[in-house]
Amino acid sequence: MNKQIQSLGAFNNHVSKTGRNLAGIFLIAMTIIILIQIISRYIFNNPFGWTEELSKALMVWTAFLVAPWSYRAGALVSIDFFAEAMPARFRQISGIIITLLCLWIIGILFMESLGFVLGGIGTKAASLPVPVSLFYAITPVSFASLFLVGIEHLARGIDEITRPQPPQNNKTD
Repeated sequence: MNKQIQSLGAFNNHVSKTGRNLAGIFLIAMTIIILIQIISRYIFNNPFGWTEELSKALMVWTAFLVAPWSYRAGALVSIDFFAEAMPARFRQISGIIITLLCLWIIGILFMESLGFVLGGIGTKAASLPVPVSLFYAITPVSFASLFLVGIEHLARGIDEITRPQPPQNNKTD
């Protein structure tokens, strides 16, 4: 099982880092687009209509591209004050339960995102000649990647809890 976990981990690492790097490029593009909007509005007094819509789409894509990386890296907001006070075995079991709940929610969000994207196929964006579904096409991709990261977390958690523990030395002198 360790080899499968490592393979999934390597795949998730590649996908999540690619998404993170692409999100960085999109942030740069969004900044440039917003600067174009500012210049066109305040210097030329003739704002472009497409800049706002494109920057919003890039913001959505950026958030969804970076989500798998942050989930995998453990960079999401967590409150672990109470968890740290619990015994290690309880933390391991609760971690598996929480991961299963996350997988369930991600699965539901994935299915909903497919419907959302399909619903926008026939609708054109207001200021750009592209379907609205293109703006939201990242959501099922991101949820699929988040699901694979969750599977990796689950496999690592189960492996950790089922791995034989070295005997404790309870010698008292």
